[in-house]
Amino acid sequence: MGREDDLPTLEFGKDGKPLYVNGPYDNADKVIKTLEKSVGKGNYDYLLQGGSEIVDDLG
Repeated sequence: MGREDDLPTLEFGKDGKPLYVNGPYDNADKVIKTLEKSVGKGNYDYLLQGGSEIVDDLG
């Protein structure tokens, strides 16, 4: 096994921020509220695909 220094650097999210893309069975409203509580409003990005109250509110 290699040393920890030999491990590749993995990047997640978009532009250094968390990125949430909802799935068909996700509770998007709950996830968005958790993100706001965890990292603060405006410190994450998201892509919602229909059916969420948040999407309806944005419309």
